[in-house]
Amino acid sequence: MAQQMEYFVEDVADTTPETYDIVQVPADYTLEVLYNKWESGEITVSRFQREYVWTATQASRLIESFMMGLPVPPVYVFVGFDKKMQVIDGIQRLMSVFSFFKGSFDHGDEFRIGGINENNPLYGKALSEMAETDQMQFRQSILRCILIHQMGREGDDTSVYHVFERLNTGRMPLRNQEVRNCVYEGRLNDMIVELNDDIHWREILGRQEPDKRKRDVEIILRYLALLHDGARYRKPMKDFLSRYMGNNRNPDDEFMREERETFRESCRMLAECGKRPLNPGGPVRAAVFDAVLVALGRNRGTRPDDIGGRVKRLLEDADFEGHTSKATTDPSAVRRRLEIAESALFG
Repeated sequence: MAQQMEYFVEDVADTTPETYDIVQVPADYTLEVLYNKWESGEITVSRFQREYVWTATQASRLIESFMMGLPVPPVYVFVGFDKKMQVIDGIQRLMSVFSFFKGSFDHGDEFRIGGINENNPLYGKALSEMAETDQMQFRQSILRCILIHQMGREGDDTSVYHVFERLNTGRMPLRNQEVRNCVYEGRLNDMIVELNDDIHWREILGRQEPDKRKRDVEIILRYLALLHDGARYRKPMKDFLSRYMGNNRNPDDEFMREERETFRESCRMLAECGKRPLNPGGPVRAAVFDAVLVALGRNRGTRPDDIGGRVKRLLEDADFEGHTSKATTDPSAVRRRLEIAESALFG
């Protein structure tokens, strides 16, 4: 049986990340201290990170493990330049502990210990109902945290991307933009997720529903990053995108307004060219999309004549094809395809 073709084509020849100076420091915190840090906002978890999925029984057995003095795996925390602690791995364990302190899970159910031997004195009890000595034992139980610091290069915290990516491998590995959604929250992230639902953008892609792995969102990020920061582009593409997203998490209102208008107007023009104008005969290639969108973004407010014909001729251009299908993240290939696209559409 022939293998099904991927709708989104991955970048070709994107390199591994550069070397980072990372320090890992083990720290043993009491559960009470961790809970206080959570309540004060010193410990954070991305709202795009995987939701709490443990059952009440799993959470109860974790609490029982602490009470029995059994070993519990450490959690991994990235300490940013602002000293805030971002949970990278171990969110299920931490949220179970915090829920027990609060007395209820986030979905509203009361947290009483269950799923353990019914003769256990802890069975059926909330924290507030446990004996005072048991409450103290729980509060003073230790959970090891591995604190990860990226040394030097203040303002460039792209190592958190790679740490998150590689630690979250117990389940299906996260795609690039799934990781960024977790570690680079802010207004920019909110905007590109919003733009991904634009009706004309969906028509251009030829897919009504957003991609579950966020590959369509990543194309919008590529367009914005190359449009505004392309002069500083260097491989690998995934780190370039992470740097841009990390350095521009919360742009001002004027930037947001202009970029929304420009992107939507560009999509309206391209949608007039027919169904799937940038990938009429095959899968989505991000290199084609970012080149065309950057050309339109650089010439915002200008409508080329015969946009459909120009796009068609661009896709048939052998030079453009060569710079969008091979070594697509090499700086020379990126620069050249942007030049070709702008010349074809506005020359």
